[in-house]
Amino acid sequence: MNRKTILLSVAHCLIDLACAALYFGKLRAATDWWTVLLLYNACAFAAQMPMGLLADAWNRNLPFAAVGVVLIALAYPLAAIPFGSAILMGLGNGAFHVGAGLEVLNDSDTRSGPLGLFVSPGAIGLYLGTAYGTFWFSNRWIVYLLLFGTLLLLFGSAADKKEALRSENAPFVLQPSKEAARSLLALFAVVMLRSALGMTKAFSSSVAWAMLPALCVAGGKAAGGFLADRFGARAVSIVSLVLCSVLLCIPTDGTRLSALLLFNMTMPLTLRKAADLLKGAKGFSFGLLTFALFVGFVPRLLNVPIPTNIVLYAALVLISLGLLLYGWRGERT
Repeated sequence: MNRKTILLSVAHCLIDLACAALYFGKLRAATDWWTVLLLYNACAFAAQMPMGLLADAWNRNLPFAAVGVVLIALAYPLAAIPFGSAILMGLGNGAFHVGAGLEVLNDSDTRSGPLGLFVSPGAIGLYLGTAYGTFWFSNRWIVYLLLFGTLLLLFGSAADKKEALRSENAPFVLQPSKEAARSLLALFAVVMLRSALGMTKAFSSSVAWAMLPALCVAGGKAAGGFLADRFGARAVSIVSLVLCSVLLCIPTDGTRLSALLLFNMTMPLTLRKAADLLKGAKGFSFGLLTFALFVGFVPRLLNVPIPTNIVLYAALVLISLGLLLYGWRGERT
């Protein structure tokens, strides 16, 4: 594991902390909080797809991520204008994820472990940011210091000044074959389904608001990437999702938390596969799957009634496995 991935992973935690702190500390109290939340999610997730295209072409991943950090810092003074603050914060969050994520993808070659490590601290940052925003938001200078520290981590992750300003993105090409397009569509459906399932009570337990669920989410993402590099993405996906489906049907705190960990193991694997299918547009591939996250979250935003049948949840987990295997068809992964 190289130094750059570790530093960018810490930066990821701080970015999600800062965004959660602003939302729960100030923006959630807005009269139109629902619209504020929708705007933030649209900018943070759906907008990553066009941002990915820009990052691929610009070939300056760390500066792109740094622009995101600055936008989040600017969102704080605008908290009295919730819509504007939410848009800036969302665009900043998206820009950071695309720039830093693309840098990790470039550095990790075909491995999933570094990518799993990078995406995993987000859950911890969201938990800590929610707590900070809810109980201690009056002291904003701590967040400004954390954002400044994030900028230092970004440029400190580069081996030299030249590497900090210019990346090693592949020449931009966005022309997937028909087979690759079908695989990408399957992966899109997997992420959309994963997002929708995450908004249900499938993994709920009596410790739902404690640190343990966040650790399970983070641990699952990190473990999934490293295990896939050791045993293969296909084997890890089959074992983790089949076990997850079984454990969901056993209503205890321990089994639900275990299922939550297993459920998150395939996240870095889908990101890795999408990037491998679009080698000349890795930033776009990253944004494509975050757009799928947004689509899966929309029913929750619209207060669409969600079924509570645990057997249905278990079946949907197995369906997501089938879609993953379809996305990897014909390959030894």
